[in-house]
Amino acid sequence: MASLPDLLGGSTKQFRSILALQVTTSQTLVAPCDGLVDLSVIGGGGSGGLYVQNGMAPTAAFGGGAGGFARRLSRIKKGDVIVVTIGAGGAYVTNASAAGNNGGASSIVIAGQAVNMVANGGTGGYIYSGTGVVLAGAPGGSASGGQINSAGGRGGGVLNTNWTGQQVATGGGGVNLFGGADQTATAGGDIVFAIATAGSWVASGGGGVFSAGQAMTAGSMGMGGNGGNGFTLYSNAAHQADLVAHWGLAPLPISGGGSGGYASGTGYSPVSPPGDGAGCGGVNLQTNSTPGGFSMPAAGAFAGGGAISGSPSSGAAAYASAGTWGGGGGGLSSGQGLTAPNCRSGAGGSGFAFLRFFADLTP
Repeated sequence: MASLPDLLGGSTKQFRSILALQVTTSQTLVAPCDGLVDLSVIGGGGSGGLYVQNGMAPTAAFGGGAGGFARRLSRIKKGDVIVVTIGAGGAYVTNASAAGNNGGASSIVIAGQAVNMVANGGTGGYIYSGTGVVLAGAPGGSASGGQINSAGGRGGGVLNTNWTGQQVATGGGGVNLFGGADQTATAGGDIVFAIATAGSWVASGGGGVFSAGQAMTAGSMGMGGNGGNGFTLYSNAAHQADLVAHWGLAPLPISGGGSGGYASGTGYSPVSPPGDGAGCGGVNLQTNSTPGGFSMPAAGAFAGGGAISGSPSSGAAAYASAGTWGGGGGGLSSGQGLTAPNCRSGAGGSGFAFLRFFADLTP
């Protein structure tokens, strides 16, 4: 693989950025200039799992894994053919208990420059009936062909055996934009009860691009878990410059991860909207909660959706949060109350590609 000095030919060169493209559908492009091209590609996120029932047996529905991420700098010649394939996000699951759907692979291929970048889709979230076991979250997608290759954040999991009853659900993973194989860095929130807990309706938030969703350390009928943080954690000049140059995002004073929400027979506290790159918070829907047509906001860019758990009243409707641009969708696990056609897990975010062309202006 060529290094930057190799690409520049070992001498001083003059380049100017002339075109930046955000690609959200599969298409074939033609390079507009001789020079360099900065390439990024993200696989589709997996959707969350869905578990619905008429009783109150302990069940779990996990968030989907995020798509993989690859980035590289390559030489380009005017007229080179660039084939961009965008993987679909995993479709949400609705009406009947089932695991989530996998996201599709995205790729960028430039045959004339021997470029073949692949970002695989995340795995759909799992479902489980029973307690007392450790349950890993759905894996994120792998990536290859880049100078940076990152595995997508996994969906949230159950990390010890202290969950002993009721319904739990976890958030989807976020895309890891800064490299590495660690799927925990941007994972959906895990369930890590400190003590054995039977009364444990718990819903965790989705992973953000800079941190995992909040770990849930105790069962509670209170607030759902917060989503992982987005771009505001990296307010120093070096990271902001990279984000602006790479994705075209302005360094706005946006909020971080969305807060968790809660609904009961006596009140309703919605999740706060997540900021850019931030995961959506989870929501507990408790017995006799009746928010009509309840749905959660989608995650911020490249982040995972929040989960829903609980046992709302008969006829209630609930739709878990979707991932965005490669983020995994949130899971939904319910006791009595949610029936077809009033429930669905969070969809996985569609794949994404970014191309920036630099013309060679060297005299």
